[in-house]
Amino acid sequence: MTVGRGVTLSASREIGAARRWIKAELDRISAACGGCCEVVYRRDPVTSEQSPRIPQDTWVVNVLAIKRGTIDPNRYVIMSGDIDSRASNGSDGVSDAPGANDNASGMAGAIEAARVLAGYEFGNSVILAGLSGEERGLWGGRHMARVAREGGWEIIGVLNNDMIGNIEGVDFAYAARMTALNAAVLARLAWAPPAPAEVGIGGAVRPSTTLQWEAVDDSRLAGYKVYWRDTTAPRWEHSRWVGNATEFTLEGLVIDNYLFGVAAVGHDGHESVVAFPSGRMRRRR
Repeated sequence: MTVGRGVTLSASREIGAARRWIKAELDRISAACGGCCEVVYRRDPVTSEQSPRIPQDTWVVNVLAIKRGTIDPNRYVIMSGDIDSRASNGSDGVSDAPGANDNASGMAGAIEAARVLAGYEFGNSVILAGLSGEERGLWGGRHMARVAREGGWEIIGVLNNDMIGNIEGVDFAYAARMTALNAAVLARLAWAPPAPAEVGIGGAVRPSTTLQWEAVDDSRLAGYKVYWRDTTAPRWEHSRWVGNATEFTLEGLVIDNYLFGVAAVGHDGHESVVAFPSGRMRRRR
């Protein structure tokens, strides 16, 4: 297959220059922490036959900074921003599209998170990613998802920074707050033990609800928290520390009136994502 190169070779214009600058920044961050990150390009060919939005065969090139986990390196927390921008007319491949808001703001957030987190070690792996081809059909994201699936990655969560500096122009104070929040969430998930598996629920026609789950085999584990919230609430409203149990009954809570879940908690207080029940509780033998 012959793919277009065009101005991607330019040192100052368009996506080729952008991705090389991003890789150079991530390389510099990694060098400052003694090579703590593996910084790589991931290339994937996209043909004009795959989409009418691809006028000629080309390469979609992502930039990744990978910080391997010390306990469970095949579990990943990912933060991404997209590299490409576009003019108002999506078919205009000639006009400059600076993209300070969409999405230099998000990519800057991912680079800053890489810098802030570089000096820390995490039990789970962390990836800071610059994704290409977003404006033409999410091609960079599709490629990364395929790599993850083929590699058997266990993805804990993806924090996608898309236009984090939006109000009038770019609100830099807002973008800074969003970056700090996302970096903190990413770090907590990267430090946390795995979420409980095989969460079951029971309590039909009873004035109580029982949750049951498989024990998490992880050196970071201190115990579990049970969460519940009203069915119309957007956030968890209540929680209870239940120690190292694998079954717990919440008295006085009717199963139909709430949403329930269980999180694993590490010795340092960092929690996994909350695991929802996937079926009815099994009978213990």
